[in-house]
Amino acid sequence: MVSSPQISARHSSGPVAVVVDDNRVTRRLIRTLLHRLGIRSVTAPDGQAGLQTVQRIQPDLIVTDLEMPNMTGEELVQAVRCNVDPRIANLPIVVCSSCSETFVASAIGSLRTDAFVPKPIGNDDFRTAVHQAMNQDKGLE
Repeated sequence: MVSSPQISARHSSGPVAVVVDDNRVTRRLIRTLLHRLGIRSVTAPDGQAGLQTVQRIQPDLIVTDLEMPNMTGEELVQAVRCNVDPRIANLPIVVCSSCSETFVASAIGSLRTDAFVPKPIGNDDFRTAVHQAMNQDKGLE
């Protein structure tokens, strides 16, 4: 059995995620799955809007697609990981993508993301990935 995600000190009412995907239906699905896990969410239609949202609200988790207009998920992850604020740079990131697993495995390793969920998104795979990402020790208090 998987435990509940840790509640962030930054968000006293519970964890908050930024969901970044150019597909409205997928954003709605991920938002529903996060809600079932007790995680509130804010959505963005591309990496550029997602990065602005991350910088504004400093969430506890990012869930992103890789292939999007304006700024790809890879570019979003790179921008997050290079952020001067360690609270942003070390955020847990889950990638949800329909890209081939070989491509994603390579991207995840080079981008330092925390988990991957293949599309179409399965409830159990998603729950496991979110718990894995949010429960990793990044050396921050």
